[in-house]
Amino acid sequence: MFLSQCRRLAGRVFVKVRPNAEAKALVAYRQHAAARAAASPQMPPTGDPVVLTCVYRKRNRPVVEAMLRQCPADVDARLWCLDGDPGPGTRLGTGRVLGAGPGEKFPLVDALLACRPLPENAYVVVADDDVVFSQGSLEALLRVCRHLSLDLAQPAQSWSSCYSHPFTLARPWSLARRTGFVEIGPLFVVGPGRRSDFIPFGPVGMGYGLEMRWNTLAKSGARLGIVDRCQMVHLGTVGAGYAVSQELERMVASLPGQDYGALADTKQVDCTYLRLGGLALQRPKPVLPRAA
Repeated sequence: MFLSQCRRLAGRVFVKVRPNAEAKALVAYRQHAAARAAASPQMPPTGDPVVLTCVYRKRNRPVVEAMLRQCPADVDARLWCLDGDPGPGTRLGTGRVLGAGPGEKFPLVDALLACRPLPENAYVVVADDDVVFSQGSLEALLRVCRHLSLDLAQPAQSWSSCYSHPFTLARPWSLARRTGFVEIGPLFVVGPGRRSDFIPFGPVGMGYGLEMRWNTLAKSGARLGIVDRCQMVHLGTVGAGYAVSQELERMVASLPGQDYGALADTKQVDCTYLRLGGLALQRPKPVLPRAA
């Protein structure tokens, strides 16, 4: 009751402040998160096989370099530049540009993953070009994924992030949540256990409709989760670089008969792993009694 009252009060305050002071504060915080990531020291190598893909625009190159500094130095970062030709094999931070030219995100990600064989036990990370960690790092995210045996996961969105789904916002005292929903961006991780169920992504353009497909895999036993211990800041506006209406039309055509209103039903928490000191305690989803 007390928390509900606090949320309602906070909502009233934010509605009044958002058009001016809060909007400026959010922009300033995002800029600060990007600058802090760029100034952070390169993370040491871990020896664990990790393949990271990123399709980026030339104007966001500094953000990609900052994000790579938050990744282990030995990550196999495979990059594609959409505009301009940086030359084959060009280094970008700890990554290497393997291709250049226009295209759509997930077909290009599939092409990057097919460039070289994937190690059998490798985690695959798919990152946009406008995201950095505001809390934690890629190594911390992967550590939680391994500990909880997650097949598909994302870091939680920071409350200062440009987000699409409030369900993905970070929750206090939570290490991670087992869910039926993981967002297609700006960053997610595919574990090695059921990697062939998720990859290749196929001809899905910018990825609209993948979340419904992933929820179907969750119903068949795949472990999906949102890691609240690690938080990311999406610096760009969602859908600013492509025609959202075209992606929605493609999604409808590729998934005939699908109830897209059911996407909201996938945003359910199966259980929450709580952070209490150095412990991670599991809090299962309460089972409600059936109506007579």
